Amino acid sequence: MNILIIPGVTMPTVDEALLARIHEAAGPGAQIRIADTPGEAIEAMEDVEVVLGVITPAMFARARRLRWVHAITSGADAYLFPEMVASDVLLSGDKGLVGTHLADHTFAHLLALTRRLARAVQDGPRSWEHRVAYRAEEFELEGCTMGIVGFGGTGRAIARRAVGFGMRCIAVDCDPVPPTVEVPEVWGSDRLAELFRTAAVVTSGLPLTPHT
Repeated sequence: MNILIIPGVTMPTVDEALLARIHEAAGPGAQIRIADTPGEAIEAMEDVEVVLGVITPAMFARARRLRWVHAITSGADAYLFPEMVASDVLLSGDKGLVGTHLADHTFAHLLALTRRLARAVQDGPRSWEHRVAYRAEEFELEGCTMGIVGFGGTGRAIARRAVGFGMRCIAVDCDPVPPTVEVPEVWGSDRLAELFRTAAVVTSGLPLTPHT
């Protein structure tokens, strides 16, 4: 088996422990190559059977033996170019791989909004003079209801953080996914409008597809 690993934002390096696990899973005789640049990835594609990382149309055009692409990104939209979609190459991904990263980023944005940080940064040294006006616009997350649309790995990571802020969580998903301690009941998509009516804050954990 010929495997090509392409590091990216979510997997910037490939350490010896990871390589050992891949060798063990691939079995005897597997050849593993790491492409550090797009040019190296394109050059290697002709004999590659498995790609761990992002594949581009230019890479795909050189593939002759490709059977499987395992994504390391938060969504699959970048992989769904026409040639890939029309092929019989298997596409899979790490469920929840980037959930922690995206959940942290969600709360970075949320707190920037609720604490009016952008205005304070813009006002610079004069922000202290406007603290009363800021306070009139700010609101606390504690006691608010967060609506989570799409309750996969990212949605679950967001819910864990929300509960830490004293929030109540509700979630909808198009699939019958299991609930968690933070979200005891996951609603179906038919209750999306109810979620919007109920939640003070809404976050999306959906993949980017034509449907979503």
